[in-house]
Amino acid sequence: MCLNDKYLLRITNTTLADDVVTLSTDKSSFTFKVPEELIRKGKCNISVISSEIQLRNGTANRVVPDEAHIICLRTNLGMLGFSTDQSGPNNILGSGIIETNTTYVTALASPSTMTFTCMRLPPQIQIDRMYYDETTPFKLVAANNYDTAVVPLQITLQIEFFEDMKTNENK
Repeated sequence: MCLNDKYLLRITNTTLADDVVTLSTDKSSFTFKVPEELIRKGKCNISVISSEIQLRNGTANRVVPDEAHIICLRTNLGMLGFSTDQSGPNNILGSGIIETNTTYVTALASPSTMTFTCMRLPPQIQIDRMYYDETTPFKLVAANNYDTAVVPLQITLQIEFFEDMKTNENK
């Protein structure tokens, strides 16, 4: 491996690769089967470098109620740190602003790329599309408001493994 090797994972819930991506029954979350060679590499830095979260399906039904103005992506990726959202380990990849009730798509909003340390990639990465419930303030709930149609979302993660960095430091 070369110094600064970077692996890109573009993970989407709209795919023909049903052997790699599995959708939940209500289509608000999905899992991505991580290639074995990446799991074996161990500790890594992960950066969220892009995202698009569609809010309406083909019939224009929204996945969040009109009162929802923040949407986020939750994951099972282990992150060093703490989150007051979940009162425990952080597992939010980022959140996006829904400016109006007619907004059709949003992205994770951040002034800079979110980067975190993960001790090891899991066999499957789970991505949950969530929003903050207005009736139970501050509670995150699945963004599956109107139906169980697939509403596209994608996130691109850049991964740098410590194993590669150490190998290159010794050369």
